[in-house]
Amino acid sequence: MSAGEQSSVAAGQWTISDNGQQLGPYTLEQIKQMIREGRMPAAALVWTPGMPEWKSWRQTPEFELMGGAGGWIGPMRQVSKGQIVDYLVFRRMVLPIVMQVVFWIGLLNILTSTFYVLNLLIKASDDFLEGVMAFILPILMFVVVAFFWRCLCEVMILFYRINETLTDVKNAIERQRE
Repeated sequence: MSAGEQSSVAAGQWTISDNGQQLGPYTLEQIKQMIREGRMPAAALVWTPGMPEWKSWRQTPEFELMGGAGGWIGPMRQVSKGQIVDYLVFRRMVLPIVMQVVFWIGLLNILTSTFYVLNLLIKASDDFLEGVMAFILPILMFVVVAFFWRCLCEVMILFYRINETLTDVKNAIERQRE
């Protein structure tokens, strides 16, 4: 880039050179968006004021994790072919959804049990203090048991989310090697 052209690019602005054609100036975010969308040519060079020379965008610290050696290229998730297809080819797991249904059924059972215990305790209470305790204890039981039930279901779902994320990372690494 000539001295006159360099002075026309403001600080914080980037210029792209692809096959000798200069494009820009762009903001840092615009270039990152181009990389994420796969619109940045692999062999393109970038320059911004303060850089001594043009450099491959893959070797520029601002962009190297997005597509440089050892970095990620594009979005990590595979492109969906539709929800049903994703489930049929095991891109998405069914059990997290099943666990959500199981959670609500379990919560309904906990609520039913709470009313049952509440009814028994109120019938068995002889005075006002016992009646108050008969009312408070089942509600406290509901809150504690429902909380632990929720935690148990979340732990089960967490294992599947970890699996999905690791699968996405593995697929991204494999795509990068191609």
